Amino acid sequence: MAWLADLPWVEVVGYAGSILVAVSLAMSDLLRLRLLNLVGAAVFTVYGALVSAYPVAALNGFIVLANIYHLTRMKRDEEYFELLDVTQQPGPYLARFLEHHRREIQEIAPGFDPGRLPAPRLLMILRNLEPAGLVVWTDRGEGVIRVELDFAVPRYRDLRCGRWFFRDREAWFAGQGYHRFEAYTPSERHGHYLQAVGFTPDPPRGRGWYRRLVTSPPSQG
Repeated sequence: MAWLADLPWVEVVGYAGSILVAVSLAMSDLLRLRLLNLVGAAVFTVYGALVSAYPVAALNGFIVLANIYHLTRMKRDEEYFELLDVTQQPGPYLARFLEHHRREIQEIAPGFDPGRLPAPRLLMILRNLEPAGLVVWTDRGEGVIRVELDFAVPRYRDLRCGRWFFRDREAWFAGQGYHRFEAYTPSERHGHYLQAVGFTPDPPRGRGWYRRLVTSPPSQG
């Protein structure tokens, strides 16, 4: 990036805005896309004003306002989450879901096959009644749950499903006698996701292993 030092600082501002907007459009997480796009558009607004390109400044100023509007709406709108337990009756939809997302699932959980797991629980996460993800876990005894798969469809990869499942339902798991989640993934991207929803690396287990303690007290009633 030494070539940046030879450019006028105003052009550096323009390049920075271009890079931020380009990177934002490559993101599948809608929340991060809007945040980064907002910052990129704001930088472009400043750039347009500096070089007297007022149409550029006006357009990107509008994009900034549009992003602020949608981010505010995303934060304000309440969503309804629920679980659909398909353990006993997986049905054709689950098979189609797994096949459709097979490539991405194999990236985060290589060799995943619920038919080979010991007594798995298969739970579809519904978000406003739309299938948003799938969590598959097994009871490893002594209060330990192994998360065999935690997958969200692309349009719902904004951490809300994961936070709802692991944080908002924590009291339920504690009430069932569980005290720890464990998960393994070779995917660095999925590892970042696990840490974002409360997991921490588990070095004694080896690279790719993560754990999360269940800290909530048992639910009452």
